[in-house]
Amino acid sequence: MMDIRVNGEAERAVATVKGLWKGGGEKTKALLSYRATPLECGYSPAQLLMGRQLKTTLPQQPVTLFPKRPNMKQFKTKQRR
Repeated sequence: MMDIRVNGEAERAVATVKGLWKGGGEKTKALLSYRATPLECGYSPAQLLMGRQLKTTLPQQPVTLFPKRPNMKQFKTKQRR
């Protein structure tokens, strides 16, 4: 049986992106900022998918752009709470 929280989190993510779309402005920048923003677990969706931070319009240290895989054991422990 699927966890109800997982379904709720997915619905919330879709609602957030739809809100960004309706707000006008540059949609690609809005989507980039959503993908680069850390979640409750401390990692951004891009970090979980690609293992590194995305390059955004904000200045960053170059070392943050190198691949660094998240600690999956720690991530799964946080997700279970």
